Amino acid sequence: MKQRKEQWSLFVRAMRETQKFAPHYWLVQVLAAFFEAVRPFPMLWFGAAIVDELTTLCRPRMLLIDLAWGIGLTLAAQVGYAVLMRYAWPLIDDHTFGGEAEQVEQFLLRIDYEQLEDPAFQAKLLKHREISENGGGSLYGLHYAMRILFVGIFQLAFSVALAVPMLGVLLRTTGDSFWQSAQLNWCMAGILLVCIVLEILLNAKLNKSGTYYQDQLYRGVRIYTAYEELLENYHCGKELRLFHTHRLIHEKTDELLRTFMFSCYKGSYDDQRRAATPMAVVETVLTGCIYLFLALKAMAGLFSIGNLVKYVGVIQQLVQGISSIGASVSMVFFNLHYAHYYFDIIDTPNVQHPGTLPVEKRDDHQFLLSFEDVSFHYPGSDAFVLRHFSATFRVGERLAVVGPNGSGKSTMIKLLCRLYDPQEGRITLNGIDIRKYNIEEYRTLFSVVFQDFQIFSQPLGENVASGTQVDEPRAVQSLEQAGLGERLKTLPNGLHTQLYQDFEEGGVEISGGEAQKIAFARALYKDAPFIILDEPTAALDPMAEAELYQSFNQFVGGRTAIYISHRLSSCRFCDKILVFDKGEAVQSGTHESLLAEKGGLYHALWNAQAQYYIPQEE
Repeated sequence: MKQRKEQWSLFVRAMRETQKFAPHYWLVQVLAAFFEAVRPFPMLWFGAAIVDELTTLCRPRMLLIDLAWGIGLTLAAQVGYAVLMRYAWPLIDDHTFGGEAEQVEQFLLRIDYEQLEDPAFQAKLLKHREISENGGGSLYGLHYAMRILFVGIFQLAFSVALAVPMLGVLLRTTGDSFWQSAQLNWCMAGILLVCIVLEILLNAKLNKSGTYYQDQLYRGVRIYTAYEELLENYHCGKELRLFHTHRLIHEKTDELLRTFMFSCYKGSYDDQRRAATPMAVVETVLTGCIYLFLALKAMAGLFSIGNLVKYVGVIQQLVQGISSIGASVSMVFFNLHYAHYYFDIIDTPNVQHPGTLPVEKRDDHQFLLSFEDVSFHYPGSDAFVLRHFSATFRVGERLAVVGPNGSGKSTMIKLLCRLYDPQEGRITLNGIDIRKYNIEEYRTLFSVVFQDFQIFSQPLGENVASGTQVDEPRAVQSLEQAGLGERLKTLPNGLHTQLYQDFEEGGVEISGGEAQKIAFARALYKDAPFIILDEPTAALDPMAEAELYQSFNQFVGGRTAIYISHRLSSCRFCDKILVFDKGEAVQSGTHESLLAEKGGLYHALWNAQAQYYIPQEE
């Protein structure tokens, strides 16, 4: 009972969600179902009159009138259905499927980074992606089931309307034998009911097994497609050829097809085949009983040949309508199984308080950020990554944060940018807890170049500006300051040059070093008070990293710059150095003062790396 209530609530919400995507969607669908269902009935009604005219009075004028009405109404229904479906399909594709995808995209931009990074949430996204790529979306199949339901309801309604006048005739007793008695009528009603119930149960059973196989196939198709995309992706071409990795991919895809997907297809087809025979038997028995029943009544002289034709058609439409309703109800429950994946995503609550205070706009960038006894561990883990950390970042300061890998350096930056909030202590901006500031405004204070920065397959200028509106002189200046000025002059379309070939054939391939400079240019273009480089040069050799940091430092100006690295290339020109180890800031000071602490971690790190930063005499 509880499960049914939950399914009903989910169904109502799915219908409302679709209405939100396209306000006229359900009206159009109901009208289209009306015209689709009504199409057979004009010829049933007027066809019976035509048969009676041919077998009795044979009046040409009435024949033509009945024929004209039958054809005219049938054509009108067909045209109405065609016009409405022409309007309905864009609503389904653009608003329903597109609306669902857009809602998920917008939600992903609003959700906390902490939630986005959570493995459980990523599992929900993966499941929804499987359904969207293979089934059109979580709500898409539900719409198809509802369309069949509407058609079935109208078929049932029209059939009952035409069948009511004949009920008195069909239920009339014409003699004492069984074939002329009321018992025949009750037997026919019982057969009709049993056949309909059996068909509904068979459909429900088939849909239940179909849910299992569909889930498996969605996952299998996603994995297979991912393997195929690796073969098509030219970025993977070098490894595929030099290491013959294509053999591994082929083995994986062959195994997936042979042992997983083919078995799912076979299981699904076997279930359909096993269900097809009893369903065919039920439909055949039902159809045969209907013809026998009507033939007996006609032989008793209860109605004309024309009415016999009409009643046969009406009862067939009645049975078909009831069968459609039963099948569509099973399909609705089948598709509700997938609809909840969409709602599981958009119902995920944010855990961070968005804040309300506006961030003070200061042309002088006079901002003071402080960590006050901050401790933090990632969700799902009890191990603290930062422990009792305190530090102050002053405007215009150059700060290096160094230490071994995994010591908490990048976590500190995530907390500073409010990608996460600490469990203990607080971080303040000009003395106010940063959780009280509007989170979007607060994040405008930071330009960050992460180690795993992304350069997108879009025009160069849009990559620098992070949008389609590009201040071109400013973008050029940023690229020149980042050391990409000469390369910019060689590009065929300057700032409008497409990067990579994912979307355009003429896209320009850039090297890893050029990509890093574009990421630096993007940080300069934003002109935020705080610029943070979180190990974006880890792939460079130490000397190249030192030169790049030194060059970048010249253009930071009066802004605060924070350089994160497990290497020490940025330390000599920084005002202050923080040394991290095992989640704690174990040392703090200038390069000279820390180097003087002979037993300190910084001294050990510097001596281990100094050969890379001090030019050797020949």
